[in-house]
Amino acid sequence: MPTSGSMSRMNSFKMVAHQGERARNIACYRPGADVRERPLLGILDSGATYRLDRNLHMSDPRDVLLSELHKQYLKPLGFKKTGRRIERESADGLRLTVHLESGPAIPFDTVYFGIELAASHAAASLPNGLLSIGLSSYAENVQRWKLEYGEPAEPLLEKITALFSKTGLNLLQRMSSLDGLVELYPLLDAMRYRAFYRGQVWCLNELGRRNQAADVIRQVIAQAPNPRFRTAAELVLQEQLLED
Repeated sequence: MPTSGSMSRMNSFKMVAHQGERARNIACYRPGADVRERPLLGILDSGATYRLDRNLHMSDPRDVLLSELHKQYLKPLGFKKTGRRIERESADGLRLTVHLESGPAIPFDTVYFGIELAASHAAASLPNGLLSIGLSSYAENVQRWKLEYGEPAEPLLEKITALFSKTGLNLLQRMSSLDGLVELYPLLDAMRYRAFYRGQVWCLNELGRRNQAADVIRQVIAQAPNPRFRTAAELVLQEQLLED
């Protein structure tokens, strides 16, 4: 049963009639407050509040968010959007990717999702790529954000857009070059991002800093969470030393 708070929220919105294709594609409620009191960007600047809805003809707020990030911030930087992935290649040959990670509704009324920032290189045969950072875990220490069915999504979309502008773009800038990646790795939580140590080693090798790369592997071996991880890292170190 809806709470008095949720009923009050829903009663503060009124359905706005739409014409043509937009009516079939967008679930749009217009708040009674003046839109100038709630400054938003681009797609969100209509004063509309998007929400999750089981009607498949209505736009998913997550897709609205990704389109917003592309239009406002990434397209001017040369990123191209395909579905829920936005990509470009840097001068160093790095493939930068911004994509939406999302799980099913759990149990049936909540969707968890995140924005993932990733860097890879065609010459680096690494299953996890060089580095992948979840914006929600990096900036807010939560694994994913959540959306409830029927609840206005606008406040969350606005918050994530601001986070991306402040933090996401800075991370992408660092991830767009080998030097930037090498500087970024030590700033990350060693336990959370230890799976990407081979990406750090690859970048250091590409920059000719092989001794430093070997030191990184030794540190990983010393801090290995289990024997299996340690054994795998020791093999990586052997390969590193053999190539020297």
